[in-house]
Amino acid sequence: MTACTAHQKGKQVVGGVGIAEVLAYNDRAKGLAFMNLMLNTANVLNTYVPPIGIQNCSWRFYFMYIAWDAFGVVVIYFTFVETKGWNLEEIDELFHSKSPVKKSLEKRE
Repeated sequence: MTACTAHQKGKQVVGGVGIAEVLAYNDRAKGLAFMNLMLNTANVLNTYVPPIGIQNCSWRFYFMYIAWDAFGVVVIYFTFVETKGWNLEEIDELFHSKSPVKKSLEKRE
């Protein structure tokens, strides 16, 4: 229980910092507000929908979570940009390229 709590607290802090690091200075407030809107929407849905789904569909409701997670993996694989080992100036140039995903996967010197 303690490990889960510590993990969640660390994840919450890093989430906000990551958004602030990637966005340009004049877009940070809008980006953080949008992130908080999406997180709170997901929290409300994850709190109130599962009891209704489990009551109506029993164990088959969990297949919805499996499908959603599989969809998320596909979206991440095809749309997330790899930024490991890049400094902020290179990341800025990367996101301004025509195809950031392809450019992030190119070999660098």
